[in-house]
Amino acid sequence: MNTDPLQKPRDQIDALDAKLVALLGDRWKLVEEVTRIKKEHNLPPLQPERFANLLDDMKQQAREHDIPEEMIEEIWNSIHKFSRRSQGEVDAS
Repeated sequence: MNTDPLQKPRDQIDALDAKLVALLGDRWKLVEEVTRIKKEHNLPPLQPERFANLLDDMKQQAREHDIPEEMIEEIWNSIHKFSRRSQGEVDAS
């Protein structure tokens, strides 16, 4: 019998983390599709207005779920950086 009071919430966190990674994998496949479409149609890789709107939406959702907005902003900035890299943006470091 496990008497560690942290085991159950940690197991739940691990399960959610696995789902997050799976969702990020699904998202990455769509990023690759967007990259292909942008290249086919000679569209610019960076669309700052779209990202700003997306980030505003994510921060609003964060507020609705009592998540620190700063955390969501950091996560989405990181995701966006990798998306820009995949689209060939050279200064997406």
